[in-house]
Amino acid sequence: PNGEKYQAGKFKRLFFGDNYRDEWIIPVEVPVFDFQNNKGELDIVKKGGGGQTKSLRLENKDEQQWVLRSIEKDPSKVIPEVVKMQLAVDVAQDQMSAYLPWAALSVPRLADAVGIYHTNPKIVYLTKDPRLGPYKDDVWEGMYLFEERPNGNRKDVKSFGRSKNIIGTPDMFDELLENHDKQMDQEHFLKCRLFDVYIGDWDRHEDQWRWAVFKDDDQEIFRAIPRDRDQTFFLNEGIFPWISSRKFALRINQGFKYDIKDMEGLVSQGKRLDRRFLNELSKKYWINAAEKMQARHSDEVISAAVNDMPPQIVGVKGNTTISKLRARRDQLQDFAGEYYSIISK
Repeated sequence: PNGEKYQAGKFKRLFFGDNYRDEWIIPVEVPVFDFQNNKGELDIVKKGGGGQTKSLRLENKDEQQWVLRSIEKDPSKVIPEVVKMQLAVDVAQDQMSAYLPWAALSVPRLADAVGIYHTNPKIVYLTKDPRLGPYKDDVWEGMYLFEERPNGNRKDVKSFGRSKNIIGTPDMFDELLENHDKQMDQEHFLKCRLFDVYIGDWDRHEDQWRWAVFKDDDQEIFRAIPRDRDQTFFLNEGIFPWISSRKFALRINQGFKYDIKDMEGLVSQGKRLDRRFLNELSKKYWINAAEKMQARHSDEVISAAVNDMPPQIVGVKGNTTISKLRARRDQLQDFAGEYYSIISK
């Protein structure tokens, strides 16, 4: 990534945090993205990323889709005009150092261990390829995350349950409300939400989910597919970010630490889904689910998952990340009990 902007001296690191500044600066070799690859020839369907990222939706001849999403973010896009000044833009840009662009690579192994669905991201370099066509001047050259888009018939993707019908959240709500023979797999959704807590992913609003549909006798069952794992292992170090994450401010920005100080803040973006789709499970079931997750995230699984990131990146804070994951794993039953109390209330 173009990480020079995240360099900082002692004063800046004190007030705005160490975060992942070093990981942004370290050079890592990644493959150049080719629109003709083992997925077939990929054509651009549309441009996305109206917020901070640039993204492209791609499709092959079988109408299977993938997404390219820029690792570099432009926070000026989401700062209200009324407060937009260079200082605000600079501070917001600097705080992009709080997220680790490689962290999504650790998610598949951890998710597989507990039987929840996931995309299979790769980091690639997008050049000003002529096949960008009309989008050539509209996307950044640089590093992108490339992954499957959970949509439609994805029987080709094992980690989507090989579902032949994957839909978005609005369609899922419509179908559940219209037909009582359609049900949410609440046990599966609970595993997904405990996993979010475990990896510190606070950015779990409705658009961060897709829903795989399965037939079970006369019923249709919906199972969650989490997507967009940008905030995995998110850090909010430094004096100012600490203040900003207090209960009176932007409390969703909970950093990835050995413990969770504000569970309600961490899970708050998912509360609408939580209240509707975690309402049938007793506290005992929550604790049992956490216990099973603990058993399946052995020290070896955790270490292997962190080491799915490039070795140069792991060399900076990898051991700390492993230690935090182990500590959070050991507390999962306590986390589940606290989370359950928040939802029940």
